[in-house]
Amino acid sequence: MKKKIDSVHHSDAPVTATDSSDKSGRPLSDYAFTGLTLIIFATNETDSLVRTVTTFVEGCKKEDLSEIVIVYPDFVTDECLTTAEGLRDTYAAVPVTLLRQEKRGFGAGAKQALAGVTSSHVMMTDADWSHDFSVVPGMIEIVKVNPEAICKFSRRMTRDSFHNYSKVRYLFNSLAQVFLKALYGNRCTDMTDAGQIAPSKILKSIRWKEDGYAFLIELVLRPMRLGCRYIEVPADCYGRAQGVSRNSALCKIGYLKQALIIRATPPKKIAPSLFIKEQT
Repeated sequence: MKKKIDSVHHSDAPVTATDSSDKSGRPLSDYAFTGLTLIIFATNETDSLVRTVTTFVEGCKKEDLSEIVIVYPDFVTDECLTTAEGLRDTYAAVPVTLLRQEKRGFGAGAKQALAGVTSSHVMMTDADWSHDFSVVPGMIEIVKVNPEAICKFSRRMTRDSFHNYSKVRYLFNSLAQVFLKALYGNRCTDMTDAGQIAPSKILKSIRWKEDGYAFLIELVLRPMRLGCRYIEVPADCYGRAQGVSRNSALCKIGYLKQALIIRATPPKKIAPSLFIKEQT
């Protein structure tokens, strides 16, 4: 099922139909959309993993979805691994591949998976059905027109987008939004949601630091520090309905420390081989 995107939000002035390069002068053809690789992190999920993979396979055009990579750690549950193997066999034509992490940690798995991406664009997500992924086909159409931009979820563009969130968790997120917007001076409405479709060339050029869950805030803020343009789409998000999250409140506090480190890092040190736009 596909969900129509009724509105979008640009963090910067859109590239017009007459533009042939981005603001740094790099040809837009460098980022031309050729396909999306979906990286899913699974540990103890079953039904939500099936729902995530099925939504992408059935909702996206066959030619748009290059590969689905299911990343799992050494402590994956037997039920989860069996489910992933079943999806690999069911959707072999996509293809769906399984990748066992060499090092522990969300960020370590993400970097390992990212190194093997060959498509033009990539998206990462947990297997816990954290978002309404029916908007992804529409996001793909957006990046086809804006291949150099990062198209991301925003839970803040519409009311009542947070489902099964505790008041404390919602309040913490609201305070983090205020802090990060002030720190980075960016017009994005959601500064903490890492659900996004991004050019692989940009992500693979970044020097990632975190092996744990703080990689999620890196995924948003390091490209932002480089000067990437963001296009946000409204998306509902959901508290975990299955499995056990290892992303604790203590981990999220670590996000703020990482945000300060990234803001103080010169863009050329973030991605020496792909410098986009210096910010001060």
